Amino acid sequence: MFPSSKKSIRRTLEVVQAVSHGDFEKRILNITETGDMGELMHAINDMIDRCDAIYVNHKLVPTTLAKTNIFVASSKPVWRDLFYMLQKL
Repeated sequence: MFPSSKKSIRRTLEVVQAVSHGDFEKRILNITETGDMGELMHAINDMIDRCDAIYVNHKLVPTTLAKTNIFVASSKPVWRDLFYMLQKL
């Protein structure tokens, strides 16, 4: 493995670990890598963006439901149903 590849993997791993601990603000910055490594790094950033958007929407659901007078019968919403409710808002 080349030193630059090891550095790229280390940078990527640090971001992935931070996100796995709930830090959705982390991103792999200044990506100069090309080929598979660059594509992987960009794909990880895209995945973090999507997860962050879902997380933000999830936090907004109780407020939105309260404002629209929609009540959930269970305190443990079913994720599929929650997804469909978000799509309709």
